[in-house]
This record gives sequence, C-alpha cells and structure tokens, in this order.
Amino acid sequence: MAIFLVKFFHILSLVIWLGSIIFFSFIGAPSVFKLLSKELAGEVVSDIFPKYYAIGYVCTPILLGSLLYLGYVKNALASLRYPVMILICVVACSFYSGLVVSNKARAIKMEIKSTMNEAEKTQLGKKFRKIHGLSMILNLFNLIGGLLLIGFSVSYLRL
Repeated sequence: MAIFLVKFFHILSLVIWLGSIIFFSFIGAPSVFKLLSKELAGEVVSDIFPKYYAIGYVCTPILLGSLLYLGYVKNALASLRYPVMILICVVACSFYSGLVVSNKARAIKMEIKSTMNEAEKTQLGKKFRKIHGLSMILNLFNLIGGLLLIGFSVSYLRL
C-alpha cells in the first residue's frame, strides 16, 4: 500500500507541476497579454507568479523524495542517476527562477514605474527583457525536464 501511495503522489505532483507550466506558458499568460493592456497584463501576471512558483516549491521536492524512496525500495538507486540529476536541476531552476529571477524582474519593473527619465526607462526596459529571457529559458528547461520525467516515470513505475 505504501508503494502505491508514493507512486500516486509522485504522479500527482508531476501532473500538477507540469500542468501548471503548460497552462501558464501556453494558455494563461498569452490570453492575459492578448486581452489586457501590456501594463495591466504585467500586473496580473506578477500577481500570479508567486502562486505559480509555489506549485513548483511544493511539487518538485515531493517528486525528488518519492523518486529516491522508490529507488531505495526497489534497490535501484544507481539506475535512477539520470532522472535524479534531471530532477535536482529542475528543483534548482524552479527555486532560482522564483526566488532570484522573479524578484529581480519585480524590482526592475518598480524602477521603471518610479522613474521619469526616458533614457533610464529604456535602459531598465532592456534590463527587464534580459531577465525575462532568462526566466523563459529556465521555464523551458523545467518543461523539458518535466516531460523527460514523465517518460521516465512511465517506464520506471510501470504505469
């Protein structure tokens, strides 16, 4: 029964986390930016981000813990080397993106709003686009890592 529950929470965490990435990236954010002004859409997305990252903060450690537990029970930790490495990288990217990159982007946006100097706004805009690009790369890495983990979970957990 314990193995069933661990597998269940592993898959549940993977589905919730990866589903949030897919929904936000391909449906939620594009729709918000399509329907609202750029400034208002940015505010809406900024409000969503802490909740979006919180999903990763909860789900990815559960994924890692369940994967390590299942490998231990099956006496196959050595065969889990690559999925665990992928998952550790994904966890690191999730936390870095949410705790560092997101805060930098928020600070730059606040600077843009508070300055009246157009040259400074232009510079800050470039800085924001750069940090936003990094955020998108990290999100893409997490998406690819999540898809790889689905494939691994299907084969390893024999679902």
